[in-house]
Amino acid sequence: MITALRAKNKLGLVDGSIPKPNVAKELQQRTRCNDMVKSWLLNSLSREISPSVIYYDLAHEIWEELKECFSGVSSLHVSQIEREIHNLAQDTLSVVTYFTKLKALWNELSALCPIPSCTYGARNDALLYQQRQRTMKFLMGLNESYSLFVGKFY
Repeated sequence: MITALRAKNKLGLVDGSIPKPNVAKELQQRTRCNDMVKSWLLNSLSREISPSVIYYDLAHEIWEELKECFSGVSSLHVSQIEREIHNLAQDTLSVVTYFTKLKALWNELSALCPIPSCTYGARNDALLYQQRQRTMKFLMGLNESYSLFVGKFY
């Protein structure tokens, strides 16, 4: 949603960075833009969620309400991603498809649980460790036909 709003130069309406104008003509234009963004937001929500925010007047209010409700990291969601990563194996997938699925899960997990910034190179060490773990997971999930190749990495 942020990407779409930024592409349309409307992100400022939801994040509050565009101040409310004082001039009547500009206010009318902003109201029209607000209604357009509000409709985009409401149309992107599921039928279960939209009734909770439909009566807000400003797109910014809808955005803040949704952010408050849904921006927290769910332990259940993280555990589901971890389980998918753990259970994913190449099986009948091509190597490219297997890696792409694994990479998408890793990206989603990294977005939810990023490695915190650290001093003294600790973050680099953590990233290197994470990369090694991911490489091992990838190799261990490959089919047996790749065992000679994988054996060279152990």
